[in-house]
Amino acid sequence: MGDHNALSSYADLITCKKCNNFFNKPITQICGHTFCQDCFSISAGVDGFLYSICHECGYENRYQNCLPNIDISVKSLVESYLESVNHLSATDKDSQIICTTCKVPLDTNEVFTCKTCNNLQNFKYSFYCGNCGWTYHKKHAFIQVEFITIKERERFMEMFSEVSSDIQNNHLKLSKLHNDIVLKRDFLNEVTLDSAKDFENLIKEALKKEDPLKDLSDIRTVKKVNLDLISKGVHDYNETMLVVSFLLNDLEKTILPIQNNFFKLSSLQKVFTNSQIALEYEPPCKKKQ
Repeated sequence: MGDHNALSSYADLITCKKCNNFFNKPITQICGHTFCQDCFSISAGVDGFLYSICHECGYENRYQNCLPNIDISVKSLVESYLESVNHLSATDKDSQIICTTCKVPLDTNEVFTCKTCNNLQNFKYSFYCGNCGWTYHKKHAFIQVEFITIKERERFMEMFSEVSSDIQNNHLKLSKLHNDIVLKRDFLNEVTLDSAKDFENLIKEALKKEDPLKDLSDIRTVKKVNLDLISKGVHDYNETMLVVSFLLNDLEKTILPIQNNFFKLSSLQKVFTNSQIALEYEPPCKKKQ
């Protein structure tokens, strides 16, 4: 809204006071006032000088031998203004955001809304300029609206698509690893139980013999083999759990941006720069009338 007010005041400065159009080939007189070249009246005096009466102040400008050239600086100001107006017009056309109360087009950086008056359950918003908000929504939850562009929205959606794909892939990997963990856990339990039973049986058999030392040596060898199997099972189990830990860490990193952007998008309440949802709401200024 500030840009529109500034440009409106700026337009008066580059408007010819004779034809009321923007300067076309502007000429600045000696008195300092500027007019279009076609609006510039000149007459020859008996003394050989050229005279021009200023349409704005009535001053008699006198020129010798030549007329003033086109004022390049003023011409540039007009061209710059027209470019700015075209840019803002395109922005207003795309955004279609206007103040609900005063109907003035709003710049996306200066849009406000009232949480007290909005129907948030139906995601319906009214937008206001700062002046109307502070005038008619005192002591309300009056906040500035944060917008995202269509390109930003598309970028968010692409990110969500990629993240969703990553989550699905991680889910499949975790499912397969879960099966591997169950198998390795069962194998580890089975080996441990078998080892304990075998060791117990071998000890009993050895104690029945007259010379148990030889058998105890064999038992030691068998026990070592069993312990190696258990150790390998534990190692495999730990490696699998390490992979699971990495995957869970990746999944956690993937979820964090989803949460951040979900909260951001939720706060925006599906409001984008190319759309405005009207609210069936009578502005406070109309209620007072």
